[in-house]
Amino acid sequence: MSNQKLVVGLDIGTKNVKATIADISSNDIRIIGVSSVKTQGLDKGNIVDINQTAEAIKQVLSNVEEKAGTHNIKQVVTAIPANMLQLKIIETEYQIDQEAREIDNQDVERALNQAFEFYLDQDKAVVSFTPLYFKVNGLGNVGDPRRMMGKVLAVKGTMMSAPKYLMHNLKKAIETAGYQSQSFVAAPLAFSSVALTDDEKEFGTILLDIGGGQTTASVIQSNQLRYAFVDLEAGSDITNDIAVVLNTSKNSAEQIKIDFGNAMESQTRVEDTFSVEKIGQKNLDIVDERYLSQIIGARVDQILDNVGSALYRHDLLEAPGGIVISGGSAELAGLEEFVQNFYGIQTRIYSPDRMGMRHPEYTNVYGIIDYMSQLKDIDRLINHLISVNIDGKGVSVNVDKRSNNLFSKFNKPNASNNSSDEQEQVHNDSEKPSENNSSSTQQNSNNKQPKQGKQKLKNFWSKFFD
Repeated sequence: MSNQKLVVGLDIGTKNVKATIADISSNDIRIIGVSSVKTQGLDKGNIVDINQTAEAIKQVLSNVEEKAGTHNIKQVVTAIPANMLQLKIIETEYQIDQEAREIDNQDVERALNQAFEFYLDQDKAVVSFTPLYFKVNGLGNVGDPRRMMGKVLAVKGTMMSAPKYLMHNLKKAIETAGYQSQSFVAAPLAFSSVALTDDEKEFGTILLDIGGGQTTASVIQSNQLRYAFVDLEAGSDITNDIAVVLNTSKNSAEQIKIDFGNAMESQTRVEDTFSVEKIGQKNLDIVDERYLSQIIGARVDQILDNVGSALYRHDLLEAPGGIVISGGSAELAGLEEFVQNFYGIQTRIYSPDRMGMRHPEYTNVYGIIDYMSQLKDIDRLINHLISVNIDGKGVSVNVDKRSNNLFSKFNKPNASNNSSDEQEQVHNDSEKPSENNSSSTQQNSNNKQPKQGKQKLKNFWSKFFD
């Protein structure tokens, strides 16, 4: 045990809290314990009941402690969902001294604090910072400036922040459970760490995380999180639709979805039926799988339309790496083919290939472990600085689109350019994308504008009530 380097990953989802403990002392990560427990303390990714959330955290971490044969877990690394995050590319120059001297940890910390304070926004807290480069005396793209001689230290990188009240609620739930926060990792970065190849991270890939309470589409390019959109519809909405249409309980609807659900209507048959316990009725009802698929497909269509409209609006639907799907609702039968047909681009589903974790719901928590195992010494120093000051000053971090216009060589010929001062932030569901102008819809067959999922869902409900 003395030679082990243990890391505990925690992923707090709307429906379930997942945790894993792993030994990262060698190049081969060794998973020691994994657990998942249900929670009712969150709504659409946000904590609404600290005590219930803390109870789930306590239970899931107790489970992994038992599996690992230890009760010494004190700190956890937690995934931060994209709906909490804002991004910005920031840079600063810090005057070390009048005369050149060796750069140390404190110099790096002072340079970063100077950058954070310059972009201060009182209602935000810095969650993470990924350096793109350091420069010493204006020279070189330096990975780690410590122990180098210099008078001026410059740093440029991607800063992520979140509202202080959300971070407070998250930390308070962890502390109430009896643990401390070691650091935080953006969920899309954890996802990409294990699900994408180096080329996919470099050239650009869309990550589609379909959970229980929300769906997140993120774009990873040049090993950075460049864009994210959150739609507050996901697996629980599919379950609710089934419950309403079939007049059955949500528990029954969830089991029906798991046992008989298929997003692709073409993969189902009217002849294949199942029985349904209807609320207020003694007799069972018989429903065919094709009808169930129509219920599911209408909601999936709308989710993909919301996501696709946001990606289309920002010219991101032609990511060379295609789409990678994960999350608690990713194992819905027919989903991979449905998404590929909808967007017309290469799609695959990722699930961790580790014993006890072979389900897409464990992608983020496994990704946390992998992400932490790859950190360099300079990254650990930065994480420590941020964890110490996470309740302190924060920054406003809107991503400047001028420096992050992804895949510009793939832009549609008639796509309108944004004004030079336009800024883009990580989107949540409150920022619904506007309809695309007809003058910007000329495109090739592999770059289709998302179809109108809302209309399909509306048509389904109209037929249902008729």
